[in-house]
Amino acid sequence: MAVNLNMKNILIHKCIILILALLMAVGQFKVERIIPNFPYIGRISISTLLILVMIILSIIYKEKFNKEKNRSSLKLPSIIFLWALILIIVNTFIDFIGDRSINYYYNANLIIIAFTALLIYKLINNFEDFYLLINDVAIISILVGIIDFLLWSFYREIQLTQITSSRIFLIGLGASLFLLIHKLNFKNITYFILLFFFIINGSLKIGFISLIIFLVIAISMLLLKKNFKISIILISIISILAYFSYANNLYSNVFNRVQYVEFSSHANNTFNADKALSLSAIEKFLIQECGKSSNFNFCISDEIKIKDGTERIRLWSHALKLIQNNPFVGVGEHGYQLRLAYRYASGNNIYDYSYPHNIFLNAAVLYGLPYMMLEAFLIYFCFISSIYFSMRRPEIIGLLAGGAAILSSSMTGGDIYDARYIFFMATLACVYSNIVDTPPIANSTV
Repeated sequence: MAVNLNMKNILIHKCIILILALLMAVGQFKVERIIPNFPYIGRISISTLLILVMIILSIIYKEKFNKEKNRSSLKLPSIIFLWALILIIVNTFIDFIGDRSINYYYNANLIIIAFTALLIYKLINNFEDFYLLINDVAIISILVGIIDFLLWSFYREIQLTQITSSRIFLIGLGASLFLLIHKLNFKNITYFILLFFFIINGSLKIGFISLIIFLVIAISMLLLKKNFKISIILISIISILAYFSYANNLYSNVFNRVQYVEFSSHANNTFNADKALSLSAIEKFLIQECGKSSNFNFCISDEIKIKDGTERIRLWSHALKLIQNNPFVGVGEHGYQLRLAYRYASGNNIYDYSYPHNIFLNAAVLYGLPYMMLEAFLIYFCFISSIYFSMRRPEIIGLLAGGAAILSSSMTGGDIYDARYIFFMATLACVYSNIVDTPPIANSTV
């Protein structure tokens, strides 16, 4: 339905869509990350501020929120919102009966996810809105990739965690695939090429595995829908960039964390006496620090060697032990604490982990197996819905592929908020399907 907007409302409208795209992309950063030493709101998350700004703008721009909706388009966002409330009530009750402190941080993230899903529904009323949002998401992802790449290349500085970066690139890749399917032009091809490059140039092997899952699902679905043109273009882009990266040794860092260095002064004849003395000091340091760990055997092996490939196994094994001892109510917010030692030729590192780097194990550790099933059902429902919508509307196949890729990442790193794109992409798929299927409101009998 045509809407008469003056220039002011058009500007506010575009600002709201841009803020929504930022809300989808922004991580768990606090205001103090951008404005240090800010005494009043420094500890408030940027996501919370963005939601408040959007509420204020929505009051100014009332007609955007007063449009009549097709009721079916509210199903998935409503379920996400209501299910998030159920999760909050259940985990608060578990903490209460367990005489534990309530996990406000975890619950705040659930609220932000739920409100963002509803805002996507409330704001995206037509194809133009949807296209603008997806385009903004792709551009924001590319800007993050450029900043990330330049800072690391010239200053060896990382502003975002590798987990956060990989998820932003994946959601951007899903957005760019939608744009590419909708309109095959130079701009959209460039979007896809840049985001693909940023992922394969990363140093996080988990992000690389997620990329493979994304490509397998996306190309398979495109072939099933007989979209051979886009499939051939994607395969060509992937092949050329992969070969270019390999020839220039750009993604060697993807596998760098698989390697390990084994120190043994009596077994390795290449070490001189000075190195043997320094290694002995390192061994003493690591043993002392691992003595403070809740599980010494997981922190460091008897041979004083750590292979990073076993890191997740140690984290998960510790989580399973906690779940076995507390299967119904978990151990609460601060119940998971594990220290791991890492040894490199250049020195040593001790890392403390407060969660098991698996979205389902994390839920079970926090609040028990029944709660984990509640959370798993919501994720399952989002994927079933996304598959249904993408089969009917293959142009949104990138949303399904992105959600699956991010779920695979969430099995090896991140918490519920890091996995938020699963809910956002499912909501976008639902809203898009209803936008396309629903006739203009002027012609509707609802």
